Amino acid sequence: MMISISAWIATLIALTMSLEPIPLHITQESSLSIQGTSTIHDWEVKAKSVEGNWSLPKSSWKRPKAGKDAGTGWLSLKVNDLQGSQEALNTKMYEAFKYRQFPVIAFELTEGTFGEEQGGEWPISFRGTLRMAGASQPIEIQAKWNPNTGKLRATQSIDMTEFGMTPPSAMFGSIQCGKKVMVSLNLDMTPASQ
Repeated sequence: MMISISAWIATLIALTMSLEPIPLHITQESSLSIQGTSTIHDWEVKAKSVEGNWSLPKSSWKRPKAGKDAGTGWLSLKVNDLQGSQEALNTKMYEAFKYRQFPVIAFELTEGTFGEEQGGEWPISFRGTLRMAGASQPIEIQAKWNPNTGKLRATQSIDMTEFGMTPPSAMFGSIQCGKKVMVSLNLDMTPASQ
C-alpha cells in the first residue's frame, strides 16, 4: 500500500510541475520600433530598451498546440527611450505621448491562444490592455512564436487618437504626422533561469 501512495504522490508532483508556467524574459537582442507617416516623409523611431516577461505554460514551451493557452505577461518601455534620427521629431513625439505625466508605455497581456503551426512558427492571438499617454484601451495583437529560436514577433497598427493623443506637427501645423502608426516587435525570449 505504501508503494502505491508514493507512486501516486510522485505522479501528482510531476503533473503539477508540467502545469507550472515558465517565466520568459526579454533579452538585450530584442527590438521595438514605431513607423509613421507625415506630410513630407515617413519616419521611424526605435526603443533603446524594452522590458517585460511572459509566463508561458510549460507544456507550450517547446510544443505549442492550436487552441491552447499562450499565457500572460507584460511589456513596457520608457517614452523617452524612443529615439529617431531627428531631435525635433523626438521632442514632438514625447509631447504627443504626454511623457512628463505618463513616462511609460505598457502592455498587460491577460490571455493568449495558439493557432495552427505554420512553417515552424505558431501564431498567437494575444489580448490585453495597452496604456499610453494616460489612456488605456483593450487590444488584440497577432504574433508569431518560434519555440526553437525563442523569437516572438508582431506588428500592430495603432491609432494615436484612440488614446487621446494629438499626432505630432511642426512648422505651425504645415507638417503633420498621420494619426496611425505601425509598431514592430522582435522579441528574443529566454527562460528566467538562464
